[in-house]
Amino acid sequence: MIALLALPGACGGGARGAGEQSLAKAATAAPQGQQLYAAQCAHCHGEQGEGTANGPPLMGPGALPVRRQKQADLVTINDPVLRRQAQRDSVPGAAQTAEARRAFQSAADIHAYLASDHRKLEGVTALDEPDQWAVLTYVLTAHGLEVPEGGLTVANAGGVRNP
Repeated sequence: MIALLALPGACGGGARGAGEQSLAKAATAAPQGQQLYAAQCAHCHGEQGEGTANGPPLMGPGALPVRRQKQADLVTINDPVLRRQAQRDSVPGAAQTAEARRAFQSAADIHAYLASDHRKLEGVTALDEPDQWAVLTYVLTAHGLEVPEGGLTVANAGGVRNP
């Protein structure tokens, strides 16, 4: 079964995005990342990372799946908002093992996407590398991942696993 479907609250009417406690922890860990997220990311991904019609969820249940959904699997998602987000992020005609983007197995993988493919999307303001790490530290801390004290860097991001 796809990881997105196994997450608590991913198929029902449960809360979306990061909770207040997670957001507070992330703000303490990465205050600059919080400010950049609010200014550059929230308009597409939501104030709590819950996702919007313009961008997928980044924090909380259903966010940052290790691999994109395949179109054939979309019919099993019962929540209409998550289904629309998955459809937007799906890979048309993808084989069961082929994916259009790299797997998000670690913070390094997510950073590689942020630094390359994400900046090519319409309406995205490209961040410089230190700002990318600050935002990623904020987002992944709020998402519930254990981020090293002092934040993510190129040296430690590969060790921060995305379950």
